[in-house]
Order: sequence, then structure tokens, then C-alpha cells
Amino acid sequence: MLQIFLSKIYSNVRKGLDERCTDTDKANEFVDNLKCLDTDDKVEAVRTCSDKHVLLLEKVSNIGDMLQRTGPLCCAFQAYKKCTIDTVSKVCGTDQANYFLSIIMEYVSKQSSRTC
Repeated sequence: MLQIFLSKIYSNVRKGLDERCTDTDKANEFVDNLKCLDTDDKVEAVRTCSDKHVLLLEKVSNIGDMLQRTGPLCCAFQAYKKCTIDTVSKVCGTDQANYFLSIIMEYVSKQSSRTC
């Protein structure tokens, strides 16, 4: 069940990225907001949030049945979202943090609202 959940989120991310790459205005907006991550240190700070999220998901996947995983899965997502937005806000600013928050919510909101 966890694999299905993650697969649907991955599918949403892929569709969103495809849309951002084919829609010129969205692609330009994405690139403009991405410019703030112009050093390896900034990129690594954001990547650390993803790495922590993967570790939490691995731990959640070892919990009993899906019903027992739901709470920890939601907590893992909230921790990822907070880490990412706090980090982007710190290294890029509030405008970019809000932009990336909207992307995160766009990719996972449908699935997480059904689960959390």
C-alpha cells in the first residue's frame, strides 16, 4: 500500500514536471525561482531535506499494516515540507519558499488529502 501511495505521488511529480517543461511560462517561472539555488551549499541544504524524508519513509515502511503507517507517513510528509520550505526560505527568501511550497502541495495534495 505504501508503494502505491508513493507511486501516485511520483506520478503527480512527473506530470507536474512534464507540464512545467512544455509550458513556456511555467518553465520560465520555474527557472527564475530555481536560480536562487546557485551554489552547491544551497542545493545540498535542500537535498538534505529529501534525504531525511527518504530515511523516514524507510522507517515507516517497516511499521505493521497500512493503517498503522498512516499517521507516521503524514508526519514524515509534514517534516519534509517544513524542512524544505524553511531551508529554501533561509537560502533563497520567502518568495521562492512560497513558490516551492505551492509545487510541493500541487504534487502531493491530492494523495495526502486522501490519506492524512
